Amino acid sequence: MRRFEKLIYILTVLAMIGLFVFGIKKYFANTQNVNGQTNADIGLEHQERVFYEPEYNAKYIRNINTIEISNEEIKNKYQFVYISDLHVSCVNEEEEDEQIRESLLKRNLDFYGDKDSSIAKNTFKEIVNYTNNKNANALLLTGDIIDSPADSSVAVLRENLNNLKTDYLYTLGNHDWSFPWDYHTENAKQVERPKFEEFMDDTGVSYLEYEDLMILAINSSTDQIEEESLDKIKQVLEKQKPTIVIMHVPISTPEIAHDSLRYRNRVSATGDGGITPTEATRKSV
Repeated sequence: MRRFEKLIYILTVLAMIGLFVFGIKKYFANTQNVNGQTNADIGLEHQERVFYEPEYNAKYIRNINTIEISNEEIKNKYQFVYISDLHVSCVNEEEEDEQIRESLLKRNLDFYGDKDSSIAKNTFKEIVNYTNNKNANALLLTGDIIDSPADSSVAVLRENLNNLKTDYLYTLGNHDWSFPWDYHTENAKQVERPKFEEFMDDTGVSYLEYEDLMILAINSSTDQIEEESLDKIKQVLEKQKPTIVIMHVPISTPEIAHDSLRYRNRVSATGDGGITPTEATRKSV
């Protein structure tokens, strides 16, 4: 999968440097790049620009980062919106579990202080509206959309995705399915992670398939790729279509390592300079 590392970088590094939320529109067409050169390898080149569009509420979305990608193997035109790390955390005074109730209050205080704690919830709603208004092919969500698997937060996730008028692809982040006191335990895997089965075909690997394009979502929420994911990843790649890979914790590349060190003073990625990969992760790349 090394030929897809550049795509992993495009779609994950901004999330990993701690941006609160951003959207990406992607246009694919059979064109040359801006220098008039033929695209190499699988033919991917991109330009990035940031601009203001009046199609969204600037109170909740600061800007839209746009990346245009061209590929000579892709004849159709696609448009996607991409988000990560919203960390929606809904205070629920009626939550029976005192530990969960107190945790929701604390996390909101950590995120927002004495400011409006509903901003993430409203941002999510606005992103869904934006995606609908743009008639995008899909909304891509790469984890930590909610801050914990509290029922109140899962309900917000469900409500917004039910209001989406197009497809979506969701892969888990490290916070989505764990509480701080039950972080990535076997109990969390057995009790909390299944809550997300209604939002994805497989909590390990899922994908969207188009005529001449694949979008592949791989769960790396534990900083690694799971052994049981390898066969399905292989099956998707064997379709021999240009493939965009989305993950919460990316595979380290020189670009990711450089930007991660610049913004976070550590490499928030698995591989060179970052988290030591497991054998399964090494096999996948």
